[in-house]
Amino acid sequence: MMSDIIPGWVDETRSYLGDPDGITGRGTNHSEINIIMWSWCGQVSGTYSSGDLWGHYLEPMTQLETDYPAVIFIYMTGHVDMNNDANNKAANDSIRSYCQNNNKWLFDFADFDRHDPDGTYYEFVNDNCDYYDSVGGSVQGNWALEWQSSHTEGDDWYQTGESHTYSLNENQKGYAAWWMWASLAGWGPAGIYENPDTHNELTLSVNNSINITTSNQIELSFSIPSDGLTIIDAYNVTGAKISSVFRGYLSEGHHNCLWNRNGKSGIVIMKLKHSSGTTSLKLNCI
Repeated sequence: MMSDIIPGWVDETRSYLGDPDGITGRGTNHSEINIIMWSWCGQVSGTYSSGDLWGHYLEPMTQLETDYPAVIFIYMTGHVDMNNDANNKAANDSIRSYCQNNNKWLFDFADFDRHDPDGTYYEFVNDNCDYYDSVGGSVQGNWALEWQSSHTEGDDWYQTGESHTYSLNENQKGYAAWWMWASLAGWGPAGIYENPDTHNELTLSVNNSINITTSNQIELSFSIPSDGLTIIDAYNVTGAKISSVFRGYLSEGHHNCLWNRNGKSGIVIMKLKHSSGTTSLKLNCI
């Protein structure tokens, strides 16, 4: 159900980007902007407990993606909150599930608060990295300070100017943010990345190295003959859209992207839309 109250961050985003440009898929005020991410502080728990997570966050984000299809809107979980543990976990899990089920970009801020670099998970933890034996229980230690004390500063971890947490926690979030920005810019094996080869055709295919009958993630390869807004969506045999695969402004040439099936099976029609035309691909997902 559509919320009657539009959050301030939505109006500020629209004001900054300007009216949607139907040609470029970006805003008319700042056409150079192709990524937007708003950060939670401690609001996520209260937004969930008041029943406003959908209307004040997930729904407006989805609408912004529709209105500005060449802008990537990055979703985000909120930091952990020991004082409101149940609502905090429920809110962040809801955001994760929505992003996974709808192929969204997610910066999982809360997940870093619960893991040290060795992968140890802390169930009951505050955003300063104190961990507890239970909700409202006794502090057992601080995972960031413990890890820092047993590792070398300037090699394994670095001092930062963090607030209400410790450097190690900020280091991990910084590394992850770098990886995300680099991936969005075209680096690495995950997400969208480019091949320097250019093509003068509009094509769409499946990477032959991926077995679509067993893999939950399917890698699509596609080529566009000119720079422009590129949209790939998945449809079932009745013509109903089942998921958005990719939306963005790409340069001429060959590209790849990943589609997370999320358990979808049967005949799936992939449609690639570009200013130069439209092409489709039928997949038999078993």
